Amino acid sequence: MFIFQIINYAAKTVFGLSGNQMVSELQLTNTRFGELGSAFYFLFPFAGMLAGILSIRFSTKMIIFWMCALWALSLIPMMGHVTFTGLLVSRILLGAAEGPVFAIQIHAVHKWFPDRSRAIPTSVVISGASIGTGIIAPVLVPIIRDYNWHAAYGFVGVVAVIWCVIWLFAGKEGTVNEHNRQESSSASVSFSKLLFNPTAIGFYIGGFASYTLISLNTVWVARYLTKSLGYSAAQTANIFVIASIVWMISLPGTAYISQRLSERGVSGRIARGGVACTSLLISGLAILGMSSTSAGIFNIIMIAPAFTLGTSFLTLGPLMVGQFCPERQRGAVLAIMSAILTTAGMITPVLFGKIVDSYGTIAEGSQSAFYGEGLFVVGCAIVAFFLIDPDRERNKILGKN
Repeated sequence: MFIFQIINYAAKTVFGLSGNQMVSELQLTNTRFGELGSAFYFLFPFAGMLAGILSIRFSTKMIIFWMCALWALSLIPMMGHVTFTGLLVSRILLGAAEGPVFAIQIHAVHKWFPDRSRAIPTSVVISGASIGTGIIAPVLVPIIRDYNWHAAYGFVGVVAVIWCVIWLFAGKEGTVNEHNRQESSSASVSFSKLLFNPTAIGFYIGGFASYTLISLNTVWVARYLTKSLGYSAAQTANIFVIASIVWMISLPGTAYISQRLSERGVSGRIARGGVACTSLLISGLAILGMSSTSAGIFNIIMIAPAFTLGTSFLTLGPLMVGQFCPERQRGAVLAIMSAILTTAGMITPVLFGKIVDSYGTIAEGSQSAFYGEGLFVVGCAIVAFFLIDPDRERNKILGKN
């Protein structure tokens, strides 16, 4: 699952790293480039909901296999001649295949661990995103530079095919809930109660903000570093490596803090909601700092937590949901929730592009857009904290004292 997440984010990151060549080859405006970034999310939420519903009846092993196979199908054809329409279709298909990843992967991992032990393994799996986003950059950048962006797409597609073959033999279903008869045999709860309680709404708000960080990181940050701040492709790759190291430390780190607090009996509101919202708040403040400075060491220091630490919300959020959601409904509920919060990916890249195009230079437009993003993330973190209380929802929904 960790390697699966690496490939997942490598497939996202290759678009951002290829941005300059794409814009030049296809003669794109910043708005059109943003539209391609947003196209990834056109079917993303709907595919996520469909896979979540299917997870009630079918194994997560086979759902995950077909997702990765579709990634390869969308990436490998990009090795040849590509038009704007062809790239648009590829982005939509890739998004449809990646839409269920978050919910299905978390659901699969949770099958192996009881509730109080899920934070760290969940964070380890999701931390594969940090490698897929950053550590893989030094591999993809030379391919793009020495060959072209088409070759980089093909490389990631072939890796996806290899993983699919290995997964057919190595993948298995967790069985921890088979030994928890009280939970697994409980009656189903109304989906409206699971999806629209205050904690769920807090998860949507914080998760939406967290996904704006991911979509900007995979679409716009590389272009911002090269076109706005003047870094070379190699320097940009190194900055991504630094950010990825921070990500690899922060995801398990916040998960460890959260899990230790849970094991000591601290409420879910603090152990999970408090840690998640604090991480998101720090990211928002870092973006404000980044957008207020020019190229330099302080700017690089701010970039690292700006687009990494806040994604801890997506590690801890499902754990909050798992506290009050019956096991047999968890996959579907997480998929629907994921579909709601990932609409951020449809809106953010194209909105960012429009803001950039409205200014005289890319540098001015990017600075203004990132400043607005920082304010938005800070606001979402504060509002989410006051809404989240998974213990309260568990008592209300499952009737436990």
